[in-house]
Formats: sequence, C-alpha cells, structure tokens
Amino acid sequence: MEKILYSEITILCAIVSIVVWVNDTRKSRGPVMINQKLFRLLLWVNLGAMFFDLIQVLFNGTLYKYSYLIETASIFLYYLLYCFIAYIFTLYADYELYPDNERFKKKVVIYAIPTIVMVLMCIFSLWNGWYFIVDETNTYSRGSLFYIPSVVSFGYILYILRMLTMYRRNSLLETNAQRDLYGRLFVFPLIPCVGAVLQTMLPGSVWIFPGTTLAILINYISIQNGYMARDHLTGLYNRSQLESFMNYQLKNLKKGHYFFLILMDLDKFKQINDTYGHVVG
Repeated sequence: MEKILYSEITILCAIVSIVVWVNDTRKSRGPVMINQKLFRLLLWVNLGAMFFDLIQVLFNGTLYKYSYLIETASIFLYYLLYCFIAYIFTLYADYELYPDNERFKKKVVIYAIPTIVMVLMCIFSLWNGWYFIVDETNTYSRGSLFYIPSVVSFGYILYILRMLTMYRRNSLLETNAQRDLYGRLFVFPLIPCVGAVLQTMLPGSVWIFPGTTLAILINYISIQNGYMARDHLTGLYNRSQLESFMNYQLKNLKKGHYFFLILMDLDKFKQINDTYGHVVG
C-alpha cells in the first residue's frame, strides 16, 4: 500500500513537470536564453531523479533475477542526479539576477566544485556505503554520510539567499520587475528545503519531489504572469493591468474620497523612436 501511494505521488509530480516543460517549449520564440535552458535542465534532472527514486522503491526488497542490479543502479543514479539539482538552480538564480554571459561561464566552474565532490562520494558509495547500502535481501538503507548531499544543497540555498540580499541592497528593488524577481527567487528554494527536512526526518516518506515540483510550478506561473501583465520593452504594467487596477480603485472608492487619472502626451515623441530606437524612447 505504501509503495502504491509513493508511486502515485511521484507520478503526479512527474506529470506536472512534463506539462510545464511541454508548455514552455511550445511557447518559445526564437533562440532559447541561458536561463530558459537552465530551467528546462532543472525540470529534466528533477524528472530523472523522480524516475530512479520510484524504481528503487518498487524494487526494494524484491528478489527477482536482476533485482539487486536494478536496485543498486537506480539508487546510485538517484543520488547522482540529486547532487545536481541545487547546483543547476544556483546557476539559474545567478543568471536571473546578473544576466552576463562572461560571468556565467566563470560561475559554472566555481559553483560546480561542491557538486563534483558530492558526485565522487556518490561513486565511492558503491563500495564503501557512504550514501547508501543494499544488503543481501536487496533492501535499501541509508549510509553513514547520507546527509551530505542535503547539507551541500542547503549550502547552495544559503548562498542564493546571500545573493538575493546583495541584489536587494544594490538595486533597492526600485522597479516592479526587480521586486517580482526577488520575490520569485526567494520563494523558489524554500519549498524544496522544507520537503528535504521532512523527508530526512521521516524515512520512507516522499516530500522532496512534491516540494521541488511545486516550486518549479510556482516559479513558472510567476514568470508567465509577468509576461501577461507587463510590457516586454519597459517592464511597466500593460493596459490590461491598468484597467484591472482602475476597476478595483473605482469599486473600492470610499465615500468622500476621489480617484484621479493623469494622462500626458509628449509632442514629437515618435521622432525619438524613429531616430534613436524604441529602447531609447
């Protein structure tokens, strides 16, 4: 019964992730930006980890002909992919905050150092059982250092929060776009962290993948809402948002209060756009 429930939750999370990926790739226009590539990579790594985790749960304790091989391989690949999730998200958050290709190339190497160490420990776990152990009954149990990937992942999250603190201090979140970005990247890592803590405290439960899937879904919805509500060029709210705002103000206008709308028109502004381009305008 536990395996069935575990499988249903994992499959549901996988379906949500696939729907997000399909919707994101279908709406793409022109070249794919680095942050989009990282977001999609994060989706696939999360999906891969879910798949191998589900396989190890289904084969745990079974004694079929190749059960031991499948169980060991699936646990190894699960831990291997789990090592990359926080790394990819750190790259994603860094590029969202500082979209500079040269900076990104340097950070790819720097941020990879803890992940490389985790991957090497995962490989050695096949012999020394640091992360996981599969006994003669083909039953999985945690190794003595199983917590290392979670600790390193928390370290990545703390670094992201530090980046966000510096970003807030430098930008002062003066624009709506900056405030939305800050809020989105601040919430994104917190849900998987809660899931990781719960799954560490409750062995056999499934909390990490629902947490990561929910975080990915919230992040994606937030991005799409930004596209629908804002002008792409200026980052300002578009006419649809203006009408929604005005309707709200008028409906909630208190007795004795007034609502003013100021409209300005700049003469010969078209010449600026035609001469210097719409970005300058």
